[in-house]
Amino acid sequence: MCEQTQYKTSNSQIDKCIREEIKEFNKAIKLIEEYLLEPITTVASCCGHGKYPKTMVIRTRDRSSEEPPFYHEHFSGEHIMRTRNFYRKDARGVYYIPEVKNETSERNSDY
Repeated sequence: MCEQTQYKTSNSQIDKCIREEIKEFNKAIKLIEEYLLEPITTVASCCGHGKYPKTMVIRTRDRSSEEPPFYHEHFSGEHIMRTRNFYRKDARGVYYIPEVKNETSERNSDY
């Protein structure tokens, strides 16, 4: 979980504390992309702001299928049924993904 105290980023930016991790993930995907059965795209991410676990939503799609893409959270492996609006805001204004649950997020979601 993020221990950073300053979280100011615009809605379209990656949280500063996980920016390098996301960049490295995307670089690794680009290197192996031609060998993958399905393309992988990073769609959303959040460091958790000290209240929730960090999350990275990725989209995958089977190249040989006409099926729509599917989304899952990379760190937990949780499948997400929505195709947008992945994050919800808790009572304190901190964003989280409801499907990604752990002991810490359940404790903090009531605040």
